[in-house]
Amino acid sequence: MISRADQEDTPSRGAVRLIRVREVIALEVLPNRGRRRFSTAGDPLSEGRATLPRMTTPTPTIDSILSAFFRERRKGVSGPRHGDITRVETSLRDFAEFFGPSRLCAHHQSVLGRERRAGRRNPVAHLLRADALLDILAAFVALSVPVEEQRRRLQLQLVAALLSSLLERRLVDGADVAYLFQLRRQVRRMEAGLPARRETQP
Repeated sequence: MISRADQEDTPSRGAVRLIRVREVIALEVLPNRGRRRFSTAGDPLSEGRATLPRMTTPTPTIDSILSAFFRERRKGVSGPRHGDITRVETSLRDFAEFFGPSRLCAHHQSVLGRERRAGRRNPVAHLLRADALLDILAAFVALSVPVEEQRRRLQLQLVAALLSSLLERRLVDGADVAYLFQLRRQVRRMEAGLPARRETQP
């Protein structure tokens, strides 16, 4: 049993709840985002959404979504910013491999274990789909915070743009659409809360 004192809630309804358990930070998503079996590469429709409108075709895997998004973001960009964008992608992919398994049921945990034993790179990103990416992004902006303000700003800008891309490409459905809007508003508030950029002196 987790005591109320161990729980730290952020003010907004769509925010995340951070729970410290044995010095390990776990993440639960507030209203309508409890643990459930997400869509996976071999299982396009999630059992946990039987009462919601459902897509008739499988959505791309997280790996495919991230590859397309960041490739487009790097197009025409050079110098330090190109590297900064790549750094955010690498950080997000690494975080997905760390956090993603916590959103899997026992069956898909075993599938993930086989993929890892086979030496597959980024197995979580190849297994999970867009619905799970929303929870991963919520955790990413809450727990993986760059020290440098400039990198934090870029991280939040890219996550907000990625959420918009998921919406434009219609890769989420049902209650996930409402959650996406909540999450995007939260990310934009985080960016607005950063110190104002300093003007460069001529």
